[in-house]
Amino acid sequence: MNVGQILECSLGLAGSMLNRHYRIAPFDERYEQEASRKLVFSELYEASKQTSNPWIFEPEYPGKSGIFDGRTGNLFEQPVIIGKPYILKLIHQVDDKIHGRSSGHYALVTQQPLKGRAKQGGQRVGEMEVWALEVLGTTIIGGTIPKPVDAPESFRLLVRELRSLALELNHFLVSEKDFQIQRKECLGKKILPNGEIVGEVTKPYTLHYKTNKPEKDGLFCERIFGPIKSGICACGNYRVIGDKKDQPKFCEQCGVEFVDSRVRRYQMGYIKLACPVTHVWYLKRLPSYIASLLDKPLKELEGLVYCDV
Repeated sequence: MNVGQILECSLGLAGSMLNRHYRIAPFDERYEQEASRKLVFSELYEASKQTSNPWIFEPEYPGKSGIFDGRTGNLFEQPVIIGKPYILKLIHQVDDKIHGRSSGHYALVTQQPLKGRAKQGGQRVGEMEVWALEVLGTTIIGGTIPKPVDAPESFRLLVRELRSLALELNHFLVSEKDFQIQRKECLGKKILPNGEIVGEVTKPYTLHYKTNKPEKDGLFCERIFGPIKSGICACGNYRVIGDKKDQPKFCEQCGVEFVDSRVRRYQMGYIKLACPVTHVWYLKRLPSYIASLLDKPLKELEGLVYCDV
């Protein structure tokens, strides 16, 4: 219950004792600082005087009453609000709730089914459903941890979001001797079979205005992010994906690999900046790493970083 419902409950008790009906504006302190409290307590005091029931309004805890435990006869430690709350019954019909889904639309970002009946989606687990699961002690992951190949799409999305923040999330076997984690200079670089290094986006264009195909080294470049159509390079050559013959796995003319087009969802490129920038996590966290290292106040550093000086 919120504060408005609590005051409404006490006002309902006063109305039932005085045989009155109230029609008031929503409880809001913009009219006066103690407007809601004064209205409710004055009605409770009047009901206590007219009915000669002192328990309705007790000065020590107005709007509350002491209640005795029926099993032990002892008074409860804290007083309890007694009243008549106003309840609005929502119309819920079973026919409006029945829904089933075998296949349908998926969200583009998470690749998960849409939520709810209105979108022809799957079963929605809302806030109250989560509470019910938490009360029963439901674990987040039941069974064994899935393999990286079987990882859910939401986890893959988290990995890509962390990589966009220059944070690599990976797993290693640490039982070997002399274990060392190799530092990666750039997460978007990749080496083609011919030894060429690609990954840097150097053009701000997406599609060529004449051919309507992805611009080379642009934002939709097929060399960096993968082919648009599975097994077809930018030149139009076709190779069967997974063919065991000794055929080249990439086109020597355009440099596009013959892979499934779904890799475009996971391949990453990078844009080389003119000068280094400050990582927001090193600046915004408390205490700030950069402020502690340079021994300067955070506000002064924010002015330098955001060019507000």
